[in-house]
Amino acid sequence: MESSSILVLVGLTAGVLALGYAGVRVLAAARARGNDDAPPVRGATNSAPASSEAPPSTFVAPLINAGRLQEALDLLLRQGDHKGAARVAMRMQKYARAAELFERGGDLESAANALLRVPEIRRAAEMFSRAGNHDRAAELMTQVGDLWGAAEEMVAAGRLDQAARIYRHLGRDSEAQRLSARALRKEGRYPQAAEAFELARDPLNAAECWAQAGMQRETAQAYQRAGRPELGAGILEKAGLGSEAAALYEEAGDHARAAQLYGRIQDPDKEIQALAAAGRLLEAGRLAYQQGNLDKAEEILKMSTSADRGYARTCYLLGRILSEQGRNGEAVRYYAHFVERVTPTEPTRQAFEHLVGFFVREQALEPALKALKRLETENLLTDPMRFELQRLEDARRLSEAKPVPAPGHPRTDVIPPGLPERYSVTRRLGEGGTAIVYLARDSLLEREVVLKFLSNPNLPDDIAEEYFLREARIVAGLSHPAIVQVYDVGHVSARHYMVMEFIEGDPLDRVLDRAPGHTMTVDRVASLATTLADALAYAHARKVIHRDIKPGNVMVLPDGNVKLMDFGMAKALEIHRDRSLYICGTPDYMSPEQEAGYDLTPATDIYSFGLLLMECLLGPLPTGSTAQGARQARLKRLEQSSLPADLRTSITSCMALDIEARPPSSLDVAMVFRRAAAVARGELPPTVPEPRQEDLFGEARAEVPAGRPEF
Repeated sequence: MESSSILVLVGLTAGVLALGYAGVRVLAAARARGNDDAPPVRGATNSAPASSEAPPSTFVAPLINAGRLQEALDLLLRQGDHKGAARVAMRMQKYARAAELFERGGDLESAANALLRVPEIRRAAEMFSRAGNHDRAAELMTQVGDLWGAAEEMVAAGRLDQAARIYRHLGRDSEAQRLSARALRKEGRYPQAAEAFELARDPLNAAECWAQAGMQRETAQAYQRAGRPELGAGILEKAGLGSEAAALYEEAGDHARAAQLYGRIQDPDKEIQALAAAGRLLEAGRLAYQQGNLDKAEEILKMSTSADRGYARTCYLLGRILSEQGRNGEAVRYYAHFVERVTPTEPTRQAFEHLVGFFVREQALEPALKALKRLETENLLTDPMRFELQRLEDARRLSEAKPVPAPGHPRTDVIPPGLPERYSVTRRLGEGGTAIVYLARDSLLEREVVLKFLSNPNLPDDIAEEYFLREARIVAGLSHPAIVQVYDVGHVSARHYMVMEFIEGDPLDRVLDRAPGHTMTVDRVASLATTLADALAYAHARKVIHRDIKPGNVMVLPDGNVKLMDFGMAKALEIHRDRSLYICGTPDYMSPEQEAGYDLTPATDIYSFGLLLMECLLGPLPTGSTAQGARQARLKRLEQSSLPADLRTSITSCMALDIEARPPSSLDVAMVFRRAAAVARGELPPTVPEPRQEDLFGEARAEVPAGRPEF
């Protein structure tokens, strides 16, 4: 009897399960037909069923209880329940499938645990990292031997001291020191953190810690070491340390602010120097004159050009200084410039009358007549001056009746007489579009120098002179080991000259001509790019643009180092109103904006820098009938080359038409080249023995299988 009851019960249970399964299949088929027949609804998704339908567990649970796990998994996937499907997959011991479904369901922690069951330890560590469980990720990274990854996860978890220990073990003392410093800063121990950042060669973070500690001088010094002297200057200025702040402002190139501070603390000598460096030559010269330093005032005022603001007043002050020194012949010339540039008014009438008397005493007939004529034009001529005008006009008519030989123009193809005795010319080095260059011996300092005499027949005299003096002023203001230095400038026999550093070596274009295939190795170009990039970044930080980057302006020294020449050659031409007549540069290396005559930014040097590096790697640049055609030919040559992809990308970005798309700094370009050179040499991080886990975590964790990939 009992056995019969059991058989009946078993039969009933089987019938119920069969009916349930049939119902599930019918419902699934109906839903599929309903989805196929229904029109698409905008915004509809395959989300959970409507509330009127039975919850998924009503149909899934019987399948799971009956051991029909695959059917339960398929049903949950159709319902869009990825987490539920993942849990079923775990029961089925399909751990990789479960990890995938947990990840799709957004449960990254469970996905990571599933991967541990596969086991895929590295992927599990990455999944824990994505889930924000950096402690667990660090532990697993260590277990598989990825100490770099472990250190990064420890940093993310805030375990800076342990990360520092790993970096020290890997031989990365600088990173370890920096992490220790961060830990100290996190604890609020700012002086100790600052010292640690200093040891890690991270002066910028050190400065911030010194500032938190309220130590102004140390803050300023750290900013100075970080290459941000202007920030240090601001700190010192707020602390009332005016002299020190002004010195840092000067280092930062903010000479105007430095001059203001020097004036506030009543240091006229340094104020004069700062005003001159800021280009405020008239103010600097006037202050030197007021201090009684006539030689200094003359030196500063003579640096001014006709393009500078206040040039007429500069000439008047120079004339006064020279006349006070008894150098009336020179004074006449500067007073004459003043008369030519200033329209007389009632306030300046007496100055013009004074100059007329001075010109007459010095027998300078033409300047005196010009001053009187200008007064007459403005109806400011008094009766005595009118009589003087008539007298001088009569004197000129008498002088014109006598034959006077026409004065000859000074020759520009020979060394002018009157050169200072300290310079003895050895030989002629060459001639360019703007100057003739000689090698000379400086007997005073016992060194060889280059004498560069202005010679530009293609430009008006005043523009050529401004061009020459502006170049000298720009380069003299730059002090960098990779930029040619200017020692002195002078004027002799109506010719301007410049004394420059003499460099033994060959221009880069000549070096490339002699090189096999007219190219260099990636390693050599990376070294060259690093030096030139540093020089360009230095100049750009001081608002100086080269405008003519090309191999001919790069000198290669015998030891392999390089120097950049002809800095600022286009700077003076920029002041001319008709720039279309005086666009400067070499067409093959000009940026599009430079060819169009637009205002330029440091991005124009980045464009030319990229072309120079391309020529060093691939040989002579392709040309075209138009600038656009040449650019396309170069991009095609670059694309078809066998250069590493990162170098091609870097050079292409330098040649971008949009200046905003070019690298922000030449240093960024050099960094790509250094990395490529390291790869070319086969340099990889050294393999370091794995530390014991108990050294890093206190005790070993053994529940996860250990393994160590190639590292």
